Amino acid sequence: MTVNQKMEKALAEVLEQKENVHLNPTREDVIRWSVERGSAVKTKYGCLATWNPGASTGRSPADTFIVDTPEVHDIVDWKSKSNQPLSEDTFYKLYDKAIEILKGKEEVFVTDRSIGADTHYFYWSRYTLCLAGTYHYAPSLGKFIYLQYVSRNS
Repeated sequence: MTVNQKMEKALAEVLEQKENVHLNPTREDVIRWSVERGSAVKTKYGCLATWNPGASTGRSPADTFIVDTPEVHDIVDWKSKSNQPLSEDTFYKLYDKAIEILKGKEEVFVTDRSIGADTHYFYWSRYTLCLAGTYHYAPSLGKFIYLQYVSRNS
């Protein structure tokens, strides 16, 4: 069994034990849940407004980490401030910690997304989130617990 298969199995086992797993819910349901749970408000114009209380006021390009593996090492521009290397060992430790946190959550939101507009080069991604309010913003988040699987579209 490959490392990716082990990771997928660990996540699948957690999700199987959950009673409240919302797989690709409608936009309307996510907005309603976000407002009901207090992670967002609906503006007078109907937009969903979220916030991040605490010291963090936003994301930085320096918060982007790429797992430095032999497969990607020579194709990533490591001189860019936006590409921070992360060791495989550190990634797996973070993944295991995220799985443990996910086990303690009462409900989970799962969304399947494509990244990129060109159908020859886009990626499918699956995000597993703990907060309804982060569902629409999953691809750009770095401050919430989420697990991302990316596989090249063939």
